[in-house]
Amino acid sequence: MLEDIMKDLILIAQKENLKNSFFIHVAPNLGKSGSKEITKYATADNVGTTDMQFMLSGAVKEAGLLVLINKYINNAFGLYPLGKEFNSRNAPKSIDELLKICTQKISPHHMPLLIGVGDTVTSTQSKSCNQRLRGGSDRGFLTLIQDIGKAFDIDNQVYLVDSSDGEVERPSLKSSDLDGISDAEDPLKFTSLFEGGPEEYTTWFIKLSEARNKV
Repeated sequence: MLEDIMKDLILIAQKENLKNSFFIHVAPNLGKSGSKEITKYATADNVGTTDMQFMLSGAVKEAGLLVLINKYINNAFGLYPLGKEFNSRNAPKSIDELLKICTQKISPHHMPLLIGVGDTVTSTQSKSCNQRLRGGSDRGFLTLIQDIGKAFDIDNQVYLVDSSDGEVERPSLKSSDLDGISDAEDPLKFTSLFEGGPEEYTTWFIKLSEARNKV
């Protein structure tokens, strides 16, 4: 029902001359089919999609990451390597393209170490074909942080926080094989897992901030 409502909103926007101005963000999802995120339907032992969000085109974390890096480098070194007018609307759409402009336009001396933190990553075996469907609203920008680290030879960090004990029951990090979250062939590799959820992560973050202030 919610999916139908969102599709209707897209059609209304098109009639109001706002074609390509919005998109439907599905969380958690099973990756993308073309430009559309794939709905994850619930099973008896695994939660499905819980959120469908009507969002402005370009409002994606991967593009936002590069906007922040561009602004950081300007604050630190006085230049915009991606251009002063670079924003999430005119940024490339794919991770490969985003990584490419990083390596082409950003000096290794200017690229900072990045720490990415997420809680929504999925990996599900497709029942209709012999392949893994990997998605989750945090997968894209975490993957981009990981790939930027490899490209610039920086030890970027990718953290995953367990959010399975909140309002929504999700696959838990306490599962030794990360069932429903990742798999042995998953290209996204987590640096650290916060099995204790938001409380453990918050405690870690405070200690990190305190240690940094002493430097």
